[in-house]
Amino acid sequence: DIYEARISLYDILPSYIRPTMIDLSLTNDASRSYQPLDDASTLLQHDFVLPPQSSARLTIDYDPVLLPFQQYPSDPNRGIEVPPSWAVWNGTAAIPDASTVLYSQSLLLL
Repeated sequence: DIYEARISLYDILPSYIRPTMIDLSLTNDASRSYQPLDDASTLLQHDFVLPPQSSARLTIDYDPVLLPFQQYPSDPNRGIEVPPSWAVWNGTAAIPDASTVLYSQSLLLL
């Protein structure tokens, strides 16, 4: 279909988040890759095609990892920040050169 959008969804999971289940709810096939990074975090990448008038939902269940107290932020009431996710919309067949990057808000774990 000329109006299907090609989406790439990226998540960086820091070392203190251990995913137990990752579920991407789609009506079609999606490719996934998990890449360990140098700092013990993990880059999750999901590539899929989204038909018109449809949506995608990514849920990640995780077990928190207890950190040594030296790795906590200086303000214990602040918590630890998880980097935001981002999605790249690579246009459609009707508009092939269009590309947009969307960022989520960062997550604060207390």
